[in-house]
Amino acid sequence: MASPECDKCEKWRRKGATYCGECGRFLGDGCPMCQMWKDRGAAFCGECGRALDRPPAEKRKGNIFHTIIKFSAALFLLSVVCALLADIASAGNILDALENKSLGFYIPLGLEDIVLFRLSGTGLSAYFVIELAVIGLFGAYATYRTFAVRKECGDDPDRMAHTDLSAAASILCVTLATSLIYLMFMAAGGHTADTSWMDRYSRWEMMFMLTNAGLQEELAYRLVLIGIPMAVIAFAKYRDVKCWRFLLGGFGMSKAAFILILVSSAIFGLGHYDGWGWVKVIDAFAGGILFAYAYSEYGLHVCVLIHFVNDTLTLFPGGIFIELAMMGLGLIILIYWIIKPNRSAYRFTDMPSMPPRPEGKVLSMWERH
Repeated sequence: MASPECDKCEKWRRKGATYCGECGRFLGDGCPMCQMWKDRGAAFCGECGRALDRPPAEKRKGNIFHTIIKFSAALFLLSVVCALLADIASAGNILDALENKSLGFYIPLGLEDIVLFRLSGTGLSAYFVIELAVIGLFGAYATYRTFAVRKECGDDPDRMAHTDLSAAASILCVTLATSLIYLMFMAAGGHTADTSWMDRYSRWEMMFMLTNAGLQEELAYRLVLIGIPMAVIAFAKYRDVKCWRFLLGGFGMSKAAFILILVSSAIFGLGHYDGWGWVKVIDAFAGGILFAYAYSEYGLHVCVLIHFVNDTLTLFPGGIFIELAMMGLGLIILIYWIIKPNRSAYRFTDMPSMPPRPEGKVLSMWERH
C-alpha cells in the first residue's frame, strides 16, 4: 500500500513533478520504476516485476547469451551442492581441527577490525553446523525462486536471466574472469599475491575458513556496512518499522546504496591487505563491488552463495574444471555487459535517492525479480 499523501503532494502534482518535493512520495500510478523499464523495451518491471503491457503473443526467443546464462546457472547450482557435500563429508575432521581454535566476529574497518566477541569449543562447532544449514537453505530458496519464476513466466529469456541462480552465476563468472585478467596482468609485471599465510593452517582448518568466509564476510561487509546504514536511513525517511527488512538486501539500486557499495568495497579490499599484500586489495575491491551489487539488487542469500562458491570451488573433485569453465563464460558475459550495459546499475543521476518503502511480505524484496 502506498504511503498517504501529504498536504503538498497535490501542489507538486500540478507542477508535473514525478515525486513530491516535500515528502518524496511517488505521484504517479503503480511502481515508480515501471515506466523506465517500459521505455527500455522490457517485458517486466525490474523493480516490482509487473508485466509492462507487452502483447501476449509476442514471445522473445533467447539468444546465445541466454543459453550461456542457463549453463552458468547449472554450473553454479552444481558447485553449491558439491561444496556443501564436501564440507559435510569432512565435517568430522573439520570439527576436530576446530577443537582448540576460536573465531572472532567483528565490525570491519579495513586494515583493522573491531572484534565484538569470539566463539570457541562447542560454540564454534555448533556455529559451523548452523552455517552449513544456512547456506543450504539459501541455496534451496534460490533454486525454488528460480523455478517459481519459470512456472509463472514460462521460459521468458529476460526474466530467466534475472533469477537468483542466473544472477548469482553471471556475477560469479564475471568476478572470476576479471580476477584472472587482473592477476595475470600483475604477474606479468612481477607482482603476485602473497599466499604463504595459508601454510600455517591444516587442510581441515582451510576448509572451514574458506566455507566460513562466504557467510561471515557477507554479514560483516554487506549486512553491517550496507544493510544497517540503509535500514537506518530508510527508517529516518519513512518512519516505518518494516525498514528493518533493508538488512536482508534486495532493495535495489539507489544513490544511497551506490555510495555504500563503494565504501564497503573499499573496506573489503583493505581487509585483504593483511596476509595477501597490496596486490589482493584491488582484486578484492572489484570483487566487493560485484558482491555488494548482488546484495543490494538480489538479497543477502545471493551474495552469500556467490562468495561461498567463489571460495570453495577447489574443495571438491572437479571443482577446478568448473572454475575454469566459469572463467571462460565470465569473459563472454563481461563482453556482453560492455556491449549492452545495464545503465540503471551504475548511472548515478538516474537513481532514486532511496528505494521505496518496504511493502508486502517479509521476503518481498528478494522476490522483486
